[in-house]
Amino acid sequence: MYNILIVDDEKMICEGIRKSIDWDQLEIETAFVAFSGTEALSVIAKNKIDIVITDINMSGMTGLELISTIRRQNPAIRILVLTGYDRFDYARDCLRMSVADFLLKPVDETVLAGVVRNQVKILDHLSKNMVHQRKQSLSDQLEIERLVTDLLHRHSRTETDYPKLFSKYQFDPDVTLQVALLLPGESIMSGPKTDRISAEAIRNICILLVDAQSAGISVIDTDGKVVVTFFIGVGNETLDAELEKLTKILKTEYNYLPKIIVGTPVSGYENLHLSYNDAVWKLEKEQNSIKNLLNSGVPRQKTNTFRAAYEELKIKIGDAVDDQPRIMQLYEVFRQAVGTFSLSSDDIDKCCFDLVSYAYFCSLGISSSMTDKMLHKLGQMLAHAEKDDALDITQSWLLKLYGEDDDEAHGIVAKAKAYIDAELETNLSVTNLADRLCVTPNYFSRLFRRHTGEGCNEYIVRKRLEKAQLLLTETNLPAGKIALSVGYNDINYFSLAFKKFTGLSPTKYRKAARSQR
Repeated sequence: MYNILIVDDEKMICEGIRKSIDWDQLEIETAFVAFSGTEALSVIAKNKIDIVITDINMSGMTGLELISTIRRQNPAIRILVLTGYDRFDYARDCLRMSVADFLLKPVDETVLAGVVRNQVKILDHLSKNMVHQRKQSLSDQLEIERLVTDLLHRHSRTETDYPKLFSKYQFDPDVTLQVALLLPGESIMSGPKTDRISAEAIRNICILLVDAQSAGISVIDTDGKVVVTFFIGVGNETLDAELEKLTKILKTEYNYLPKIIVGTPVSGYENLHLSYNDAVWKLEKEQNSIKNLLNSGVPRQKTNTFRAAYEELKIKIGDAVDDQPRIMQLYEVFRQAVGTFSLSSDDIDKCCFDLVSYAYFCSLGISSSMTDKMLHKLGQMLAHAEKDDALDITQSWLLKLYGEDDDEAHGIVAKAKAYIDAELETNLSVTNLADRLCVTPNYFSRLFRRHTGEGCNEYIVRKRLEKAQLLLTETNLPAGKIALSVGYNDINYFSLAFKKFTGLSPTKYRKAARSQR
């Protein structure tokens, strides 16, 4: 049995969480509560705490300060963050401090119970597999990596070699495994030596984020690719979540976003080569599709594949300046190539600017209304854009180059606002809105913030509470019914959110609004 600590400066939230979940079913012996960071540290000092659920935005000691202190004093504690603020800088800081999960208020009690259940499974696993933390000597680590590399490539070994993974190093022989290839990527100016150094750097990061957490084994294969063998069903995350966390940290901390190819899951180490070969096949198929789309028979070396493909693409775009649909078709090939060969952000910016500039000069005298001043503006925009934003900007400018204004983005945001305004009482989320608008959630989030200046979740909360203000002022509906009508199933969460938004509880707000009439 384990102990959990719930920390929030809103007593109603703490008690609501403590009373709403059946802790016995989750193997939680005691659920403690604390109403400040200082009080939480006192509880931890006096009791054995295994899991902490904490808010971030608290008076006095903030949640992030509390997490930082816990990490210094007791790094084994599993930490869950529960906050009403959808801000990436909070998520980034939490990732830096190895927070297990980051949840937005209001969170459904079933969802929260599921997250806690996952943490209990991890604690069970860690308590039974302490040897598996890979604190062996360098020679032991090298032997593990050699054995796994041999398994990936199905090299013949003596019968006594592979059992070492199970006996000496305490690996589970029946675990489900799934291989992920992390490609260092190809820089326009790089060569083989640079790529190899990048692979080593990524592998070392993976060892810290994956191996040290007993979530998998990281090696570099004979072709120089980083290969991470994940243990499926053992850690606290799905593979997609593990990879998302890994890529976020690589991007935030190291300004690097690798190309990732995932193989199929397999059971047992003797089948590990099947997952690896599947991932390699997917990679080769993706790279070959670029060559086929270009219809090129020119042989290319590994280090200049993208450069050759890009130059060929640029020439084809220049030849098609009077054929806008063909331009867009070729541009999609370019986007696919960027993803396949995992360029750095700087190289993407250079290629995007070069592509538009080349198309511009090829189009002079045909249909171009672009000026040199506009090209300068494009360069400034690309210099401050993320990878996907840079590609979206380039596509938009290519459309403008041929006299077509792209109003699609404005249309998407307008439709999203209409859905939100009409359906505040429903379970609105970035994911289901993006699905209805036929775009990816990440693209939709960036688009919405860029065009409105606020996040989609923030917009939904604001609209819900503004409607609640109107209903409190103009009707006699009870606060509970108003909460339901604006999408809050829990009156306590509604009251807390409303007070933070207006400074008054729903009852006091209604009284104050009517006294002013």
